[in-house]
Amino acid sequence: MSALSGEGEKSKCSSCHKIHSGKCNKKNTALVSQNSDKKCPVFDKDTHLYKTKNEQEAISKRVKDCPGFKEANDDKKKEMVKKLKSKHPLCAKCSSWYHKSQDCTWKANCTKCGETHLNDLCSLKKFFTCSLSTKGSCMMSLQDVPIKNSSIKARTMFDNGSELTLVSSFFANKNNFSYEEANYTISGVGGAESTFESGSKGKIYNIPLQEINGYTVIIKAFAVDSILSEKIGREKVKLNPEDFPHLTKQELLEASKSLPKKHLDILIGNPDLGLQPVCRVGFGCPDCRKGRCLYKSRFSEGVVPLGSFSKYAAAVSSIKHVELARIIPPLQGLFFQEEAIGVSPIE
Repeated sequence: MSALSGEGEKSKCSSCHKIHSGKCNKKNTALVSQNSDKKCPVFDKDTHLYKTKNEQEAISKRVKDCPGFKEANDDKKKEMVKKLKSKHPLCAKCSSWYHKSQDCTWKANCTKCGETHLNDLCSLKKFFTCSLSTKGSCMMSLQDVPIKNSSIKARTMFDNGSELTLVSSFFANKNNFSYEEANYTISGVGGAESTFESGSKGKIYNIPLQEINGYTVIIKAFAVDSILSEKIGREKVKLNPEDFPHLTKQELLEASKSLPKKHLDILIGNPDLGLQPVCRVGFGCPDCRKGRCLYKSRFSEGVVPLGSFSKYAAAVSSIKHVELARIIPPLQGLFFQEEAIGVSPIE
C-alpha cells in the first residue's frame, strides 16, 4: 500500500519546473500547455535541442534556438512571435516562452548594447518587445515629480495616448499611499493578461503630487507589479541658447540635466490630461516644427525636453511609450488593454 505524499515531499513543480517541496514562490505568469515540452510552439515542430556548458544536449525552450525561426525572414518572424504571444508569455531577455521579462533570472548585460539580455538577442529583440533603444532618437515626457510629505521623487512618464494612470505597487507601498480596493484585468501585447483582485493586489491609489507652485494635486492610479520591465532615464542634453532665445539660462540649465536610469514609478494618462506638460506657444510653434521643444510643466523644474535632440547628444537611454485603452467590461470589475508601442502601434 503506497503512502500519500506528504507536504514536505519533493516533486517537480508545475509552475517553475524545478524540484522542491511546499508552495512555489514563483509568480504564475501564464499557463503553458502540457505538450510544450514535446512541441516547439514557435514552429509547431518537435522540440529543438541545444548544448549546455557541459556539452550535454537539452531541450530548448527559447525562441532564439528554433531553427525555423532562424531561417525565417523578418515578416515571418513577426508573424511567428505574434502567434506565440497569443498563447504564451515571451521573455525579451532570454526569449523563453515559459515566463515574462520581469520574471526572468537573467541579470547580465549585453556586451553589444548594454541592455539586460542574452548577447544572442541583440539582433532579435525587436521581434519580442516594443521597447526601443533610442540613442539619438526622440525623448518622451519624463520627469522626477515630488511627492507631498516625502523626500522621494517619483520617476514619472506623461503619456497623452493612455486612457488610465498607473503606479507600481512597490512605489505605492513604500510611500504608504491611501487606496481603495478594486478588481481589474490588464492585457499586454499578444493578449497575456494580469488580473488584480480586490483584497489582494487590486488597488487604486491616491497619490499626492507636489506642484512647482507649492499646491498639491491628487491623482488616482491603478496598481501594477511594474509599468516597464527595464529602467528608464535620460542622458544630459546639450542645448544651444540661440535655439531657445525665449527661455532663461536657468530654464535651459534645468532642461539639460540628465535623469539617471531607474524604474518607472508612475505613468500619467488622459484621466489627468491637465497635468500633461504643454508647449508654451501652442499650435504653430517654430520649435515643435523642428521636431523638438521644451515643454512647460507643473512639476519639478517646470520644463521638459521633448522630441529629437540627436544632433546635440544621445537623447534617451531607453524609451518606452505605453498606450492603455479602456474596453467596456463584459463582466464585473474593470478591464483594460495595455499596448506597449514604440514609434507606431503594434498590429
